[in-house]
Amino acid sequence: MPCVPPGQVKNWYKVGDRINRDYVWIDDPYRYGLKRGGNYVRAGDYVYSIDSDTRKVLNLIGAVADILY
Repeated sequence: MPCVPPGQVKNWYKVGDRINRDYVWIDDPYRYGLKRGGNYVRAGDYVYSIDSDTRKVLNLIGAVADILY
């Protein structure tokens, strides 16, 4: 992790973590260059591929700024 001042470290989920709150489903992933048929959410500043039943993280896709804009 890079050296940053306390309180400015960005939190993200790791593979296997469960995302239970403060997330938004990405309804049309293909629009953002993501694979159709995948289940993607935005949580904080990151986009994740998740299992739709368990909401467990399968993969960290990347930062929102790099993917959605």
